[in-house]
Order: sequence, then structure tokens, then C-alpha cells
Amino acid sequence: MASTLPFTREMVVVHKVFRREFGQASTWVGRVAPGDTAQAALVYGHIQRHFDLLHHHHEAEDIHLWPLLRERATDRAGLLDDMEAQHAGIDPALERAQALGQRWTAGADVESRDAFAEALDEMVGPLMAHLDQEEADILPLAQKLLTQEEWDKLGEYAVAHTPKKDLLVGFGGVLEEASPDERTMMLGVLPAVPRVLYHLFGKRAYLKEATAVRGTTPVGL
Repeated sequence: MASTLPFTREMVVVHKVFRREFGQASTWVGRVAPGDTAQAALVYGHIQRHFDLLHHHHEAEDIHLWPLLRERATDRAGLLDDMEAQHAGIDPALERAQALGQRWTAGADVESRDAFAEALDEMVGPLMAHLDQEEADILPLAQKLLTQEEWDKLGEYAVAHTPKKDLLVGFGGVLEEASPDERTMMLGVLPAVPRVLYHLFGKRAYLKEATAVRGTTPVGL
């Protein structure tokens, strides 16, 4: 199983975030009462953070993963073509959902709300299929062909391109469903100062935000 592979396991943890957040996002949107612009802004802000995380995740793969695998796995060109095509299909759907979400926050009207929720649901199927195939086919290949240092560049890229506030708050979502070993591993990805600040402020802020968005308090933190 991909989740048992040593240094690619962190991607499985990040994928848990995408599965949870985007799998439930349309439900959170649909519960916002018409005209409640404050709750719409809160929900959209939470989802937007995960849009950004997904965008940086894909950028990191485009820059630091696909080129190396193409160079070293010449017999898997078809697989890599498929994975990059999936990125190319998901990205416009993500951009459309972002635009509809921004429109919804302006007045929180029913029509905009439902259009945003529908766009989220349309994005979920292709995204989940991509994550599944990445774990089944790409992670074992990366484990075999990349060094730890090369693999680490993916996480370093995502951390470097995430605003510090989003990193501190959003890291709670990464740890929410992580096992104890995964939690230790993922905290190790953070530089020392953000790691301390997460424990001091970020965890509490994440719990507050996620509870307000979902209507239930996250467990496991």
C-alpha cells in the first residue's frame, strides 16, 4: 500500500485533507442561509485555503515530480501523460469554483450559493480519481526512483508558497486525521518557528474556524 511507503507517506496524509474538505464542502455551503454574508465569507475563506493548498500541491508536482519521473521512468510515459492531463482538467474546474465562490460571498443569494455548491461537486469526482491513481501508481514509482532530498522539494515548495497565517491555521487540517506517527512526520516538515506557533495559536484557531464552518468540532487534535 502506498501509505506504508517511507518518504512518500506524507502525500497520503495531505490527500486525506483534500478528500475530507472537498468531499464535504458543498454541504457546508448549502447550509448557509440566504443573505448570511458573514457565514458565507467564513465558509468560502475556509474552502479557499484548500483551493490554494491544492493549487500549490499540483504546482509542486509539475515542477519537482513529473520531470524527474519522465526522465527516469521512460517506460511509464503513458501513465505520466494521464496524470498531467488530469491536472489540466482539474485546474479549470478549480478556477471556476473559485470564481463562483467569490460571487456567492458578495450577497449570499440562493442562486450563487447553489451554483458554487454544484461546481464543488463537479470538481470532486475527477479530483478523487486523480488522488486514488496517484497513490496507487505514482507513489510507488517515486519511492523507487527519487531520493529523499528530491522528494522533500515537493513539501518545501508547498510550505514556501503558503502564507504564514494560512500555514499556521490550516496545518490543523493536515493533522486532524493523521495517526500519531503521521503527526510526528508532518510536524517535522514545518520549520521550527511555525511549528511552535502552530501549537501556541494555530491549533486553537483551526478548531474555532472548522467548528464554525462545519457545525461540529473536529476530533483527533
